[in-house]
Amino acid sequence: MRRRKNKLEKINKSILIIGIIFIFSIVVGSFLNKIWPSYQKEIFLNISPMIDYYDSNLNLKSNVINNLKSDFLLIFIMSLSTLFVFTFPIAMILFIIKGISIGYTINSIILALKIKSIKMILVTFSKNIIVIPGTIILLIIGINYAKEVLFQKKKNILPLFNRHILNMLLLIFGTIFVQAIINFLITSLMKMLA
Repeated sequence: MRRRKNKLEKINKSILIIGIIFIFSIVVGSFLNKIWPSYQKEIFLNISPMIDYYDSNLNLKSNVINNLKSDFLLIFIMSLSTLFVFTFPIAMILFIIKGISIGYTINSIILALKIKSIKMILVTFSKNIIVIPGTIILLIIGINYAKEVLFQKKKNILPLFNRHILNMLLLIFGTIFVQAIINFLITSLMKMLA
């Protein structure tokens, strides 16, 4: 019982640390616009096609497929990076870049649209509502896998490797499937409200 409690405490601590890293990366991303205030016009020009897309030209199938591809690519590359212990930092860098891009996007939308930005902020959050927790879980699984590989006394780590691959596949397909359903529902709602 005590051992299980210690394991849960370690997992909670890992979630907290990774969550803080993610929030920090969002904050860094949101300040990028403030570093280069002269780019306000370019920000609006970059945001305008996205706004127009969600306001009028919304194609349900292509939107869901595009989101599915980008989510799958992110989680798949992060998963591959956790597979080999020495490439684990790549997964962490991708996770941080995702946070920076979310922060930058949200701040750009707010700067460009002011009060009208609520709709686009909700779209941004909904597109990441399952993917971000999925990547956090993936990083925790990767950290535990790396620890087991590094501190494994046995020479044969194949069972450990196979277990990690199975965990990754379950996480990838579970995350992508649920996120695709949410993307479909949000896109359908946006299309009805347009």
